[in-house]
Parts: sequence; structure tokens; C-alpha cells
Amino acid sequence: MGVVSTCCALVALQLRAEYVDVMSKVLSGHFKTYLTSLEKMVSPVAGAGDVLGVADASSGGVAGGVNTMMSLFSKAPGKAANAERVFELGDRINVLSQLNQPAIIPHMAEVEGKRFQYEVIFRNVHKLLADTASSEFLFCLDFWEDEGIFKELFAPAVAVVEGDLAEAVQNQHDVLCVLLMIRLNSEHRALMAKRRVPCLDDYLDRINLMLWPRFKVLFDVQASSIRPGVERSLFSGSVEVAGVARRYAALAASCLTLMADHDSDDGIFKASSFYEMLERLWAAIFDTLLRMSNMFKDRRQGIIFLILNYNHIKTTLRAADSSAAQRYSSGSGSGSGS
Repeated sequence: MGVVSTCCALVALQLRAEYVDVMSKVLSGHFKTYLTSLEKMVSPVAGAGDVLGVADASSGGVAGGVNTMMSLFSKAPGKAANAERVFELGDRINVLSQLNQPAIIPHMAEVEGKRFQYEVIFRNVHKLLADTASSEFLFCLDFWEDEGIFKELFAPAVAVVEGDLAEAVQNQHDVLCVLLMIRLNSEHRALMAKRRVPCLDDYLDRINLMLWPRFKVLFDVQASSIRPGVERSLFSGSVEVAGVARRYAALAASCLTLMADHDSDDGIFKASSFYEMLERLWAAIFDTLLRMSNMFKDRRQGIIFLILNYNHIKTTLRAADSSAAQRYSSGSGSGSGS
């Protein structure tokens, strides 16, 4: 056992057992406290009702009126007038370039009144987990000359983080948050590989297997909200860009931006499957807009309606593609320092 190898076998085993017992309690307690503190500052972006096919408050008809009344009593974050903001990536992508920044100090952030989206919490917790695991893993190899001791003492800390994340992911309705966490998890895997510290490989793989299915579930919820018949609640009678088109354009642009440089062969979720999902969603949106255009009494108005909506979608996606290309070609994307 390295340094303690000169001691008798019984003493060495007692030292090992005591070290594992003390360190496992300290680390698991530390992460439990850290998680509890950070989650008090979570600022949700989207709720269960934030879907592409929800009627705008300004829409005519019974559905629009019901949504207006419900919005008066709802605390869901997505009931703002500009509902497409829920699907806009905006500054949220900056979390990918903050991979190596120091973890948030909870009491300081609380004093400053800061609030964070959940992907920021995810980034900070896993930054701390990766740094702690790397340090402890190398110490165990150097001092104890035993990789097994690290697995024993670090397992409770991993269990705390994994259990908390599993609950949070199941209650998460923000599709962009889940996709951001997938990207962050991929970056953490690359970071640990660069450090040549494989101690979290199994855990990070499990997180990937946890996040991708949830993303698919949330994406399917969005697609199912655009079903035949929904056009009656979405139609406002005005020749303008429909709310559903704005929301779709924002969501598609955000997803394409986040997947712009993602590994297309990560062994868990193929890029081809992702783009097939987007194509199915576009087909549903296309049919919905076409049905909405047919609701105009004046056929010319229906055609103009289609042109306006298709142009908005095309312009938004083109801008996102250009922004992504500029971002990654200039190297301003996520870093992978040691």
C-alpha cells in the first residue's frame, strides 16, 4: 500500500478502512450541501405548458380566451407575452464557454441575489465533481497505490449527485436545458480524457443515457402539440407571422446551434436521429401552417400568410446557421483546458 506498506498488514487495513469511511462521509456531505444551496437559486425557464402548439393569448376563439384567463393565475414561466423566448437560446449558450471557470460559491451568490438556469447548476456541480475526483483519484494512486480505494470512497458522492440529477431531469420540461446539459456532459467527458483520469467514465456515460431519452421525450411533447385540429386554436385571423411559427423557428435554430459541433458518433445518440426528429417536427409545422392559411376567406391573404411565416422561419434558421459557423470557426466555443 505504498507509504503504509512498511506497517503490518492489520494496521494498513485499518488505516485504509478509516480513510475510506471518513472521506466518503465528508465528500458526500459536501456535495449534498452544495446541491441544496445551489438549487435554492434555480430560475426555471420553461414549464409543462410551454409547447409549440399552445394558443397565443391574443388568438381569437374559446381556446385563446381560456389561455388568457389561465395566464392570470398561472405561475408557469412560459406564460409571458413573447412565448417564443422560452425556445430562444440567447445568452444561455455562454455556459458552454464557462466550462473551466471556478464553481459558484453559494453563499456569495445568494447574498448577491443571483438566480441561475438549471444548466448552470449542472455545470458548476460537475465542475466541482470532476476537479474533486481528479485530485482524489491521483492521490489514491500515489499514496495508496490502489485505484479501488477511490471507487469505494467516491461512490457515495457520485450517488448523491446522480440521484439528485435523476430527480431534476424527470421534472425538467425545458428541452433546451436538457440539450445544454448533454453538451456540457460531452465537454466534461473530453476534459477528463484530456487529463487522462478515467475515474468518472462510467458515471458520465450513465448521465448521457439519462439525458438523451429525456430530451427525446420533451421533443416528442413539442411535436405532439402540433396535431391536426390545433390550427383552430392557433388561428388569429391576422395576416402576420403566427406565434407557432415564431416558437418553432426559435426552437429549431437553438437546437441546430447546439448540435453544430457535437460529436455525431458518440455511440448513444446518432446525429442522424436528431435531424430526423427535426424533419418530422418541420413536417408537422408545415402542415399546420398550410391548414391555417386555408382558414382565410380571401385566398390571397392565405398565400401572403404562408409567405410571411416561411420567410420568418427561413431567416431565423439562416441566422442561426451563420452564427454557429462564426462561433465555432473563431474558436469561441467551449474550452477544454486542464
